Amino acid sequence: MIKIMPDEAILNMWINDFTFDFDVFYLTEDSTVHFQNHLEEAAIHSKKEFLKHPIANDIKYINHYEFWLMHPETTHLLIAQKGCFESLPSELKFSLLTLQLELDRGFIHHGELAPQYTLKNKTILTSSLVDQLTHHEIEEMLRYGVEAEEDNIVVGVRKNTPEHIKAVANSFSTVNGSNCFGAALFAVTEDEKYLPEWVNQDDFLTVLRKNGHELIHGENRKGDVMVWTDDEGTVRHACYYLGDGLYFNKNGQKIYNPWKIVSWREMSDDWGHYSYSIYRKQGEVVNNV
Repeated sequence: MIKIMPDEAILNMWINDFTFDFDVFYLTEDSTVHFQNHLEEAAIHSKKEFLKHPIANDIKYINHYEFWLMHPETTHLLIAQKGCFESLPSELKFSLLTLQLELDRGFIHHGELAPQYTLKNKTILTSSLVDQLTHHEIEEMLRYGVEAEEDNIVVGVRKNTPEHIKAVANSFSTVNGSNCFGAALFAVTEDEKYLPEWVNQDDFLTVLRKNGHELIHGENRKGDVMVWTDDEGTVRHACYYLGDGLYFNKNGQKIYNPWKIVSWREMSDDWGHYSYSIYRKQGEVVNNV
Protein backbone atom coordinates (compact mmCIF):
# COMPACT_ATOMS: atom_id res chain seq x y z
CA MET A 1 0.00 0.00 0.00
CA ILE A 2 1.19 3.50 -0.86
CA LYS A 3 0.25 6.91 0.51
CA ILE A 4 -0.08 9.58 -2.18
CA MET A 5 -0.28 13.37 -2.06
CA PRO A 6 -0.88 15.92 -4.84
CA ASP A 7 2.31 17.13 -6.47
CA GLU A 8 3.32 20.79 -6.71
CA ALA A 9 1.75 21.27 -10.15
CA ILE A 10 -1.63 19.95 -8.96
CA LEU A 11 -1.47 21.99 -5.76
CA ASN A 12 -0.76 25.16 -7.72
CA MET A 13 -3.82 24.53 -9.89
CA TRP A 14 -5.93 23.98 -6.78
CA ILE A 15 -4.59 27.18 -5.23
CA ASN A 16 -5.29 29.21 -8.37
CA ASP A 17 -8.89 27.96 -8.29
CA PHE A 18 -9.27 28.57 -4.55
CA THR A 19 -11.07 31.90 -4.87
CA PHE A 20 -14.71 32.74 -4.20
CA ASP A 21 -17.02 35.66 -4.99
CA PHE A 22 -19.69 34.85 -2.43
CA ASP A 23 -20.07 33.54 1.10
CA VAL A 24 -22.77 31.16 2.29
CA PHE A 25 -23.85 31.15 5.92
CA TYR A 26 -26.32 28.80 7.60
CA LEU A 27 -29.13 30.21 9.76
CA THR A 28 -31.84 28.88 12.04
CA GLU A 29 -35.42 30.12 11.92
CA ASP A 30 -35.03 32.40 14.92
CA SER A 31 -31.65 33.81 13.87
CA THR A 32 -32.70 35.29 10.53
CA VAL A 33 -34.15 38.44 12.09
CA HIS A 34 -30.75 39.43 13.51
CA PHE A 35 -29.14 39.71 10.08
CA GLN A 36 -31.90 40.93 7.78
CA ASN A 37 -31.18 44.63 8.24
CA HIS A 38 -27.41 44.51 8.58
CA LEU A 39 -26.15 43.13 5.29
CA GLU A 40 -26.27 44.98 2.02
CA GLU A 41 -25.70 43.00 -1.17
CA ALA A 42 -26.86 39.88 0.63
CA ALA A 43 -30.00 37.76 0.57
CA ILE A 44 -31.55 35.26 2.95
CA HIS A 45 -33.16 32.23 1.31
CA SER A 46 -35.21 29.41 2.75
CA LYS A 47 -33.51 26.04 2.39
CA LYS A 48 -35.95 25.14 -0.39
CA GLU A 49 -35.25 28.39 -2.25
CA PHE A 50 -31.52 27.97 -1.81
CA LEU A 51 -31.52 24.58 -3.51
CA LYS A 52 -32.64 26.34 -6.71
CA HIS A 53 -29.89 28.97 -6.48
CA PRO A 54 -26.88 28.70 -8.86
CA ILE A 55 -24.48 28.49 -5.91
CA ALA A 56 -26.27 25.38 -4.64
CA ASN A 57 -25.47 23.77 -7.99
CA ASP A 58 -21.91 25.06 -8.35
CA ILE A 59 -19.65 22.05 -7.85
CA LYS A 60 -16.86 24.10 -6.26
CA TYR A 61 -19.20 25.53 -3.63
CA ILE A 62 -20.90 22.16 -3.15
CA ASN A 63 -17.61 20.42 -2.41
CA HIS A 64 -16.02 23.06 -0.19
CA TYR A 65 -19.17 23.84 1.79
CA GLU A 66 -20.37 20.22 1.83
CA PHE A 67 -24.02 21.23 1.67
CA TRP A 68 -25.07 17.58 2.00
CA LEU A 69 -23.85 17.62 5.64
CA MET A 70 -26.01 20.61 6.58
CA HIS A 71 -27.51 20.28 10.08
CA PRO A 72 -31.29 19.59 10.06
CA GLU A 73 -31.87 22.72 12.16
CA THR A 74 -30.66 24.88 9.27
CA THR A 75 -33.79 26.55 7.87
CA HIS A 76 -32.31 29.46 5.91
CA LEU A 77 -29.10 30.31 4.10
CA LEU A 78 -27.56 33.72 3.72
CA ILE A 79 -25.73 34.40 0.46
CA ALA A 80 -23.48 37.45 0.72
CA GLN A 81 -21.09 39.07 -1.70
CA LYS A 82 -17.43 39.12 -0.81
CA GLY A 83 -16.74 41.55 2.01
CA CYS A 84 -20.29 41.74 3.38
CA PHE A 85 -19.48 39.64 6.42
CA GLU A 86 -16.54 41.86 7.26
CA SER A 87 -18.87 44.90 7.39
CA LEU A 88 -20.91 43.44 10.26
CA PRO A 89 -20.62 44.68 13.85
CA SER A 90 -18.33 42.49 15.94
CA GLU A 91 -21.13 40.93 17.99
CA LEU A 92 -23.01 39.86 14.85
CA LYS A 93 -19.84 38.45 13.32
CA PHE A 94 -19.35 36.33 16.43
CA SER A 95 -22.98 35.16 16.36
CA LEU A 96 -22.78 34.22 12.69
CA LEU A 97 -19.48 32.36 13.09
CA THR A 98 -20.88 30.48 16.09
CA LEU A 99 -23.91 29.41 14.06
CA GLN A 100 -21.67 27.98 11.34
CA LEU A 101 -20.02 25.63 13.81
CA GLU A 102 -23.33 24.65 15.38
CA LEU A 103 -25.00 23.98 12.01
CA ASP A 104 -22.10 21.95 10.56
CA ARG A 105 -21.25 24.30 7.73
CA GLY A 106 -18.34 23.21 5.61
CA PHE A 107 -15.58 25.54 4.41
CA ILE A 108 -14.04 25.42 7.88
CA HIS A 109 -10.36 24.78 8.54
CA HIS A 110 -9.33 22.81 11.61
CA GLY A 111 -6.71 25.16 13.01
CA GLU A 112 -6.20 28.87 13.53
CA LEU A 113 -5.50 30.94 10.43
CA ALA A 114 -6.87 34.29 11.64
CA PRO A 115 -7.94 34.97 15.26
CA GLN A 116 -11.02 37.02 14.33
CA TYR A 117 -12.40 34.10 12.29
CA THR A 118 -11.44 31.35 14.75
CA LEU A 119 -13.63 29.62 17.33
CA LYS A 120 -12.69 26.44 19.20
CA ASN A 121 -9.50 26.22 17.13
CA LYS A 122 -11.51 26.15 13.89
CA THR A 123 -11.27 28.86 11.26
CA ILE A 124 -14.58 29.68 9.60
CA LEU A 125 -13.49 30.70 6.11
CA THR A 126 -14.91 33.56 4.08
CA SER A 127 -14.09 34.70 0.56
CA SER A 128 -12.31 37.81 1.87
CA LEU A 129 -10.25 35.81 4.34
CA VAL A 130 -9.19 33.38 1.62
CA ASP A 131 -7.92 36.33 -0.45
CA GLN A 132 -5.73 37.38 2.49
CA LEU A 133 -4.09 34.00 2.98
CA THR A 134 -0.59 33.35 1.70
CA HIS A 135 0.22 30.76 -0.94
CA HIS A 136 1.80 28.61 1.77
CA GLU A 137 -1.24 28.86 4.07
CA ILE A 138 -3.61 27.78 1.32
CA GLU A 139 -1.28 24.97 0.30
CA GLU A 140 -1.13 23.67 3.87
CA MET A 141 -4.91 23.91 4.16
CA LEU A 142 -5.38 21.90 0.96
CA ARG A 143 -2.86 19.31 2.08
CA TYR A 144 -4.81 19.02 5.32
CA GLY A 145 -7.97 18.50 3.26
CA VAL A 146 -6.38 15.51 1.53
CA GLU A 147 -5.29 13.99 4.83
CA ALA A 148 -8.67 14.62 6.47
CA GLU A 149 -10.48 12.90 3.61
CA GLU A 150 -8.49 9.71 4.34
CA ASP A 151 -8.73 8.60 0.73
CA ASN A 152 -5.09 8.69 -0.33
CA ILE A 153 -3.93 5.12 0.38
CA VAL A 154 -3.54 3.20 -2.87
CA VAL A 155 -2.19 0.02 -4.44
CA GLY A 156 0.73 0.48 -6.81
CA VAL A 157 0.13 0.42 -10.56
CA ARG A 158 0.74 -3.00 -12.12
CA LYS A 159 2.58 -3.51 -15.41
CA ASN A 160 -0.50 -5.02 -17.04
CA THR A 161 -2.70 -2.01 -16.22
CA PRO A 162 -4.18 -0.53 -19.43
CA GLU A 163 -2.08 2.40 -20.60
CA HIS A 164 -4.88 4.98 -20.48
CA ILE A 165 -5.62 4.05 -16.87
CA LYS A 166 -1.95 3.86 -15.97
CA ALA A 167 -1.60 7.50 -17.06
CA VAL A 168 -4.01 8.78 -14.39
CA ALA A 169 -4.12 6.08 -11.72
CA ASN A 170 -3.11 7.17 -8.23
CA SER A 171 -3.29 10.85 -9.07
CA PHE A 172 -5.53 13.80 -8.26
CA SER A 173 -7.85 15.75 -10.52
CA THR A 174 -7.13 19.42 -11.15
CA VAL A 175 -10.83 20.32 -10.87
CA ASN A 176 -13.76 19.66 -8.56
CA GLY A 177 -16.56 17.43 -9.76
CA SER A 178 -14.98 14.39 -11.37
CA ASN A 179 -16.72 11.38 -9.87
CA CYS A 180 -16.84 7.59 -9.86
CA PHE A 181 -19.18 7.37 -12.85
CA GLY A 182 -16.92 9.53 -15.00
CA ALA A 183 -13.91 7.44 -13.95
CA ALA A 184 -15.65 4.17 -14.84
CA LEU A 185 -16.75 5.53 -18.23
CA PHE A 186 -13.21 6.72 -18.94
CA ALA A 187 -11.94 3.24 -18.13
CA VAL A 188 -14.29 1.47 -20.55
CA THR A 189 -14.35 4.04 -23.38
CA GLU A 190 -10.79 5.45 -23.13
CA ASP A 191 -12.41 8.85 -23.73
CA GLU A 192 -10.70 11.51 -21.61
CA LYS A 193 -13.73 13.81 -21.70
CA TYR A 194 -15.27 11.76 -18.89
CA LEU A 195 -12.37 12.23 -16.47
CA PRO A 196 -13.17 15.79 -15.28
CA GLU A 197 -16.94 15.37 -15.58
CA TRP A 198 -19.56 15.03 -12.90
CA VAL A 199 -21.71 12.29 -14.45
CA ASN A 200 -25.14 11.50 -13.04
CA GLN A 201 -26.44 7.97 -12.57
CA ASP A 202 -28.81 7.92 -15.54
CA ASP A 203 -26.23 9.23 -18.00
CA PHE A 204 -23.70 6.75 -16.65
CA LEU A 205 -25.96 3.77 -17.30
CA THR A 206 -26.96 5.11 -20.72
CA VAL A 207 -23.35 5.47 -21.89
CA LEU A 208 -22.40 2.14 -20.35
CA ARG A 209 -25.13 0.35 -22.30
CA LYS A 210 -24.36 2.22 -25.52
CA ASN A 211 -20.82 0.99 -25.12
CA GLY A 212 -22.11 -2.59 -25.18
CA HIS A 213 -22.12 -3.36 -21.47
CA GLU A 214 -24.96 -5.45 -20.13
CA LEU A 215 -25.93 -6.71 -16.70
CA ILE A 216 -24.61 -10.24 -16.13
CA HIS A 217 -24.72 -12.81 -13.35
CA GLY A 218 -21.65 -14.64 -12.15
CA GLU A 219 -18.09 -13.80 -11.15
CA ASN A 220 -16.44 -10.58 -12.24
CA ARG A 221 -13.77 -10.55 -14.93
CA LYS A 222 -11.12 -8.13 -16.04
CA GLY A 223 -12.83 -5.26 -17.88
CA ASP A 224 -16.12 -5.51 -16.00
CA VAL A 225 -17.79 -2.54 -14.36
CA MET A 226 -19.01 -3.01 -10.80
CA VAL A 227 -22.14 -1.04 -9.92
CA TRP A 228 -23.53 -0.56 -6.40
CA THR A 229 -27.20 0.28 -5.80
CA ASP A 230 -29.25 1.05 -2.71
CA ASP A 231 -32.50 -0.61 -1.61
CA GLU A 232 -34.51 1.76 -3.81
CA GLY A 233 -32.52 0.88 -6.91
CA THR A 234 -30.55 4.13 -7.07
CA VAL A 235 -27.02 3.70 -8.40
CA ARG A 236 -24.61 4.88 -5.72
CA HIS A 237 -21.17 3.91 -6.97
CA ALA A 238 -19.26 2.27 -9.79
CA CYS A 239 -15.71 1.20 -10.54
CA TYR A 240 -13.73 -0.72 -13.16
CA TYR A 241 -12.23 -4.17 -12.56
CA LEU A 242 -8.57 -4.42 -13.56
CA GLY A 243 -8.19 -8.09 -12.72
CA ASP A 244 -6.07 -9.72 -10.03
CA GLY A 245 -8.45 -8.43 -7.36
CA LEU A 246 -7.73 -4.76 -8.17
CA TYR A 247 -10.06 -1.94 -9.21
CA PHE A 248 -9.79 1.50 -10.78
CA ASN A 249 -11.88 3.71 -8.55
CA LYS A 250 -12.77 7.25 -7.49
CA ASN A 251 -14.56 7.54 -4.17
CA GLY A 252 -16.07 11.00 -4.44
CA GLN A 253 -16.39 14.23 -6.39
CA LYS A 254 -13.87 16.32 -4.45
CA ILE A 255 -10.38 17.26 -5.56
CA TYR A 256 -9.27 15.38 -2.44
CA ASN A 257 -10.56 12.08 -3.89
CA PRO A 258 -7.93 10.69 -6.29
CA TRP A 259 -8.35 8.29 -9.16
CA LYS A 260 -6.77 5.26 -7.60
CA ILE A 261 -6.16 1.55 -7.70
CA VAL A 262 -7.64 -0.31 -4.75
CA SER A 263 -8.29 -3.83 -3.52
CA TRP A 264 -11.65 -5.54 -3.17
CA ARG A 265 -11.35 -5.18 0.60
CA GLU A 266 -11.44 -1.39 0.36
CA MET A 267 -14.34 -1.47 -2.09
CA SER A 268 -16.24 -3.80 0.22
CA ASP A 269 -15.48 -1.71 3.32
CA ASP A 270 -16.60 1.52 1.64
CA TRP A 271 -19.58 0.29 -0.37
CA GLY A 272 -20.51 -3.12 1.04
CA HIS A 273 -23.69 -1.77 2.65
CA TYR A 274 -25.11 -1.55 -0.89
CA SER A 275 -25.84 -4.37 -3.34
CA TYR A 276 -23.50 -4.73 -6.30
CA SER A 277 -24.01 -5.98 -9.82
CA ILE A 278 -21.69 -6.58 -12.75
CA TYR A 279 -21.81 -5.04 -16.23
CA ARG A 280 -19.78 -6.71 -18.97
CA LYS A 281 -19.09 -5.69 -22.54
CA GLN A 282 -20.72 -8.23 -24.80
CA GLY A 283 -19.07 -9.94 -27.73
CA GLU A 284 -15.56 -9.94 -26.29
CA VAL A 285 -13.45 -12.87 -25.19
CA VAL A 286 -11.93 -11.92 -21.84
CA ASN A 287 -9.44 -13.86 -19.76
CA ASN A 288 -11.05 -14.85 -16.48
CA VAL A 289 -8.70 -13.32 -13.91
